[in-house]
Amino acid sequence: MVGTLIVVFFDKVLITQGPMRLIIIGLIMLFVVLYLRNGLFGIKQQFRSWRNKKKSERRSTRAEKGGEMLPEEATEASSVDDVYGRRYDKKQREVLKRLLTPEVIDEHRRAPQGQHSEALERLLIYFRNQPQPDKYAITALQSIEGCRIAALSGHRGVAPRVAEDKIYRSPSEAYHGVVLRRVQDLLES
Repeated sequence: MVGTLIVVFFDKVLITQGPMRLIIIGLIMLFVVLYLRNGLFGIKQQFRSWRNKKKSERRSTRAEKGGEMLPEEATEASSVDDVYGRRYDKKQREVLKRLLTPEVIDEHRRAPQGQHSEALERLLIYFRNQPQPDKYAITALQSIEGCRIAALSGHRGVAPRVAEDKIYRSPSEAYHGVVLRRVQDLLES
């Protein structure tokens, strides 16, 4: 009934437009059918869902930058462990960023494996404990002597993707390249 009243209203208001009013009314009807779920009465609910989606997108972009879960998201978290885990990881990253010095990077370049200083050892332990998806690994090339860095998918049966085209001459050089990539990711987080 409301739709009929709107069509009759536009028909009477646009009477001076002649046959053009029928095209305008047809376009309005087409717009309602295509873009308004549940017709005119669904506008309120559709607007609310759009607004909630935008709020959620803003919250997620803010949370991704710092790693901290916002209070609104904490109620949506599956467990309290997620909230505290993200908070702990954020604080740990802040501490590790302060440990990153040119001397630590140079120490790893000189001796990628074996005994390390406490700062480098803490960095390496953090890198090793990261989740499997997009974790860096070294792949040996069969055609030539060398290695390349790949990123693991974290899913069974899905092959790792090549992370960079650079070919390293030795596994220790490639291992240092992996650590440099992880350091870059840490600094960007």
